[in-house]
Amino acid sequence: MKNTILEMAMQSLESATSLAESALRTILAPYGEEGLELKARHKFYSLCGELEPNVFKKILKVRVHPFEGLQMYVGEKEGWRYLDCTDYKFLLQEVQNAIQAKGDE
Repeated sequence: MKNTILEMAMQSLESATSLAESALRTILAPYGEEGLELKARHKFYSLCGELEPNVFKKILKVRVHPFEGLQMYVGEKEGWRYLDCTDYKFLLQEVQNAIQAKGDE
């Protein structure tokens, strides 16, 4: 029984992650090579991506690259990297906030 519940939860999480990635590809496509700048709206925390095991950097921009897929920009030194984010809910909220902020300008 416990394994079944865990398997169902893992399948749901995989499905939700796939849906989030699909939505991001669609939403970010119009922002092209420059991507969408994420503006920090929180005083104590920000969206981070994992560059390598246990090395996290603040995600400054996100984009969808035609050949590389979803990417994150974490600084000039590191450039654009594969989007490695574990909190898709937070990422979707930050993308939504950035798009709304652009509309308010």
